[in-house]
Amino acid sequence: MKAILFDLDNTLINTHDVLNNYLINMTKKYYKITPKEEHVLETTTIEEVMKWMKNHNIKIHFWTKIFTVIHFSFTDIKHIKPLPNATKILEKWSKKFPLGIITNGPNIYAKKVMRLNDITKYFKTIQTTSRNRPKPNPEMIYKAAKKIGVQPKDCIVIDDGKAGIEAGTKAGCITIYLSKNNDVKANYYAKNLIEVNRILEKIN
Repeated sequence: MKAILFDLDNTLINTHDVLNNYLINMTKKYYKITPKEEHVLETTTIEEVMKWMKNHNIKIHFWTKIFTVIHFSFTDIKHIKPLPNATKILEKWSKKFPLGIITNGPNIYAKKVMRLNDITKYFKTIQTTSRNRPKPNPEMIYKAAKKIGVQPKDCIVIDDGKAGIEAGTKAGCITIYLSKNNDVKANYYAKNLIEVNRILEKIN
């Protein structure tokens, strides 16, 4: 491997509770949802939430609005913190390989969250949906690899979402699926960042 590409939300930082809280409140405000649907939104992953929105013909600009509201609400964004061991892993592996971010979040949100958590310094490139088609399209992986100066096949993609793993597979990358499920084909599976670190040591 010559580079490592990380997803951001719920791979490096814990955004599930904050994002879902905004999603539920704004969905209830602008759309009619049943108590059952509200429960689903409270307990599912961000990726499944976006799928739910698509199935209900809720436009993607609504999702972008959620990120924008969070961006301008310091009260909530300050609660978004790195996951356990995230900073240690970034500190360790940034000394060995160039790192990149590939996220389906907009640029303004990703950069602010990273800056507030002091992790921007670890990355050579930040690829978002503000400039790329979202995962599972592999466009942002290609751009990240080009920016770093390596081939996609020499990159490792670490993501907690199926879309990110699918994008990594399409780009020919080695993939690490950070999840308690094995519901998508990946090269490696990890339940937490400690296991991710062990896999990286094995590959290296």
